[in-house]
Amino acid sequence: MKTKLATGITFIIILLSLGYTNTIFIAKAQTVPQIFVDPQSTSIYVGQAFTVNITVANATDLHGIDIKLTYDTIILDAVELIMMPPWPANFTGIFDSLGYVRINSTLTTPAGINGTTTIAQVTFKGIGEGTSTLSVADTNMVDSQGGIITFTHKDGTAVVTLFMLRVPYDYPTIQGAIDAANQSQTVFVYQGTYYERINIYKSITVLAQNNAAIIDGSTTGTVVNITSPNIILKGFTITNGTIGLNVASSGNWIQMVTLISH
Repeated sequence: MKTKLATGITFIIILLSLGYTNTIFIAKAQTVPQIFVDPQSTSIYVGQAFTVNITVANATDLHGIDIKLTYDTIILDAVELIMMPPWPANFTGIFDSLGYVRINSTLTTPAGINGTTTIAQVTFKGIGEGTSTLSVADTNMVDSQGGIITFTHKDGTAVVTLFMLRVPYDYPTIQGAIDAANQSQTVFVYQGTYYERINIYKSITVLAQNNAAIIDGSTTGTVVNITSPNIILKGFTITNGTIGLNVASSGNWIQMVTLISH
């Protein structure tokens, strides 16, 4: 019996027995292309941002791709999409209200790409506590001849948690916690009534427990004044002030806030 290595890793086994020859070909298994989110898992705090790559590995003559990257809009906000060379932005965009990023791109060269290629980078911001899947399951790939490419996929996961300065346990007043907070941190206010007037002048999150915290301005002045962009204010009842809520900046998210005038 003799065995020799042919081109690639195809083996030709020649069996000599009883005066005749049998030739058996054992072919190499093909490697299937894969699209995946990198990194696969990300953990951040509410208010923080992170970036993932959308990458294809084991490509053979990849010439065009159409990706619908979906996510949970209660937990994440897509803020930026950057196409990576040589992939042009034929039809791309962030559709945050619908919960997906669309990445559609076709190479301008006649030949496709082999091996590994990063299609795009997408930046998200955590806006709510929870876990969101970053799914690339709804994807189509074509080769330079317009043929459909079969592939597998690996989705990503983003875990968003609260990094909290607690009122009144860590700080007796809401304003005291705001003054101590760093950018993108969360001030968590336990339910109850707080007799103060506050100025939110940092890009932070201010959350009320069970949407049941009351800020009472004691009848005069502006009760809540927002002067910095990218602030999240959620779950408060604002009462007893000349002006209940004054917003002097842009890019803020104000949800479940009730104004009561007297």
